[in-house]
Amino acid sequence: MCFGSLLSVSGVLPCETLAATKTATFKATVTIAANCTVQAPPAMNFGNVPNLTAAHTANAVITIRCTNGTPYTVGMGPGLNSASVTTRKMKYALGAQTINYSIFRNAGLTQNWGNTTGNVVVGTGNGANRNITARGQIPVQAVPHTGGYSDTVQVVLTY
Repeated sequence: MCFGSLLSVSGVLPCETLAATKTATFKATVTIAANCTVQAPPAMNFGNVPNLTAAHTANAVITIRCTNGTPYTVGMGPGLNSASVTTRKMKYALGAQTINYSIFRNAGLTQNWGNTTGNVVVGTGNGANRNITARGQIPVQAVPHTGGYSDTVQVVLTY
């Protein structure tokens, strides 16, 4: 912007002599960080059953969302009442009695869902939700006592 002429040692300089320009550049950058979220339902509810003379099944849907290209694994801990992911235990609300149950990764109930290589769900994120069905089964067994039984299982998302 020129506001008239400038006075110099040799006289008046016209505005046009101040028209030189310089340029610089900068890069715009962003790094997309690997990120995942996991949502588990409040319960895998087997319902009210009169006995355990037949196996009972129930499902629970776990929702995973990972950034595009992010590899992940989804594992499950043994629960609060067992040290083993192959035979989890629901504990009686008013005592020490337990009921055995298992959680599987497949509809055929043959692939145990645990927390080590070989018994976890593996995937790669695409930025969208992925629903994964956990399938529970209470096998045939003696009923130790009527009443409510429960367990708390941790879902572990690693990425």
